[in-house]
Amino acid sequence: MNSNIQSEVHGYRSADQLKSSSQMSFNQSGLVMDAMALLRAMRIRLVAFDFDCTLVSIHTGGQWPDSAEKLAEFVRPCFRDLLPELLKCSDIHTCVVTYSPQEELIRDVLRISMKEVTDVDLLISKIVIRGNSKDFLYMHGLEAYTNGKQLHLDFCRSHFDQTGQVPIENNGILLIDDDVTNLKMAQENNHFAFHVDNNVNLNELVCYLNNCVQGGTC
Repeated sequence: MNSNIQSEVHGYRSADQLKSSSQMSFNQSGLVMDAMALLRAMRIRLVAFDFDCTLVSIHTGGQWPDSAEKLAEFVRPCFRDLLPELLKCSDIHTCVVTYSPQEELIRDVLRISMKEVTDVDLLISKIVIRGNSKDFLYMHGLEAYTNGKQLHLDFCRSHFDQTGQVPIENNGILLIDDDVTNLKMAQENNHFAFHVDNNVNLNELVCYLNNCVQGGTC
């Protein structure tokens, strides 16, 4: 990845203020601000979240039998805090890329998890959710499962490219996923890729982004 990245500041601290981990905030709101500053420093235009074992801490198998309210209890706090800020900005798009076909359930879960946020319905409407729905599987067959999240990312990028003035480049995409195979394929396509483990938190994400800005291995 390109290490010669300059910061754009839109009300957030610049990447220059985050050069060492000792300068990073360890409260949630500060870490959200740090993450937003670093995403802009990296020129990220599309942040793509996996759903199972990523946005939520469990795996639904694409067949969640209970309510959206129940599933919303498993949304990871770090991403619940980050999502509203991502959705409020106009220069970074947000999507969910998943093998689950339960796209409307996922939208409802995110809406419930952000129910205290002002204008939550408007914010949620900005998220593109690309799952393995019947029409998507009909179009792509098994490749929708075997090509990582690349087909899903292509779909989301195409959607946002149609609505934006600046095309989203390969190195303007960040995939956040628990599956190392998906992440490896994303890296092979010149995307940034952040691995989610069971103990993921915003500090880990900020450290990863900061490392990318400083020219480390991403």
